[in-house]
Amino acid sequence: MGRVFFLIASNFRKLLFLLVCVSAVSCSQIIKSHGYIPLESDIKKIVVGKDTRDVIRKLIGIPSTKGVLGDNSWYYIASKFRYFGWKDPEEINREIVAITFSKSNIVKNIERYDLSDGEVITISRRVTTKTVKDNVLLKQLSENFGKVNLPAAINDQFGQ
Repeated sequence: MGRVFFLIASNFRKLLFLLVCVSAVSCSQIIKSHGYIPLESDIKKIVVGKDTRDVIRKLIGIPSTKGVLGDNSWYYIASKFRYFGWKDPEEINREIVAITFSKSNIVKNIERYDLSDGEVITISRRVTTKTVKDNVLLKQLSENFGKVNLPAAINDQFGQ
């Protein structure tokens, strides 16, 4: 009897220790980085008004995103997110380097943005009104079945 109690108590302590370890690890934060920002030393090498897209591509690489309204902007974007337990991920840092080009593909401007420069955009949710009644599809098909003039449809198709 004492041996059985000892085995149960020993396994209970191991299970309790494992539970405490898992709980401690699950409450630690995890930081994940996404994206790419060129080094400041490489950005300083860019000469505004002289360097072209090809020079930028060779110097700092291909951008994360290009401009939507035309192809005159390159955006290098990097973000850091904090994951903590059951909570939603939180963006703790964002850096954006925007390089704009003239029509002749020469660097026109270089700008830096961070998380404080961002704006919250309210999404407009437009709803389309229902044109179909709440009838089931088969009922609608059966209602329209008699409305089709089959001989006229065949004659129109074959040109008779």
